[in-house]
Amino acid sequence: MKTVCIISERLLCIAIMMPMETGLQKNVKLQITPYTLESEKLFIINEIKKMDLSKILSINGKAGLFKLISKGKNNFIVESLIDRKRFPAFSHEGVSSLDNIAIFTYENDVPLADVFKIIYTKENGGKTPDISKDANQLKEYFEEILPNYDKEKVYTHSMKKTIVWYNLLHDEGLLDFTEEAEKTSGTEGAEETSGTEETSGAEETEETKEEL
Repeated sequence: MKTVCIISERLLCIAIMMPMETGLQKNVKLQITPYTLESEKLFIINEIKKMDLSKILSINGKAGLFKLISKGKNNFIVESLIDRKRFPAFSHEGVSSLDNIAIFTYENDVPLADVFKIIYTKENGGKTPDISKDANQLKEYFEEILPNYDKEKVYTHSMKKTIVWYNLLHDEGLLDFTEEAEKTSGTEGAEETSGTEETSGAEETEETKEEL
């Protein structure tokens, strides 16, 4: 989430009706918070970024996560979420989008987005404790959020990445589960379709799960 602008009450309708002229992008989700300053009612307008893990990448051997900027025939242009530096990345370097990564369990493998949602719920929308450097705490934490995780296939470095990535996405305001909640409140038929899509996604990530 990022603050876009602070405007007065008389300009609020203009900002919403003409977003491009007021510095807002079309079709963005906004959070509008009123507050008072010197007897004038003002509004803080926040743009809430949508969570799209297909455009968030991990690269083997490089710390942090990267946003996909553009895609060429043989490479990607990516931007680090840590220092904002842009550079080319190549497929042979082990580039994976987060929506193609899942956590092994003794039953169905769980997509990383679902793991993030579990953590988000557990932490009441906040960040996790700083446990990334303690193997025992990482294991205890995973026992809480994913009790049936495969203890033979999920190593502590994978747990560490999950926690570090979650907190990094949280800092960037990229964890938004609003649409997920709306889907689950739909009709029974819609729920069945959603379940089918999730299963398909889990199957597609079979070859990339170990990359975490």
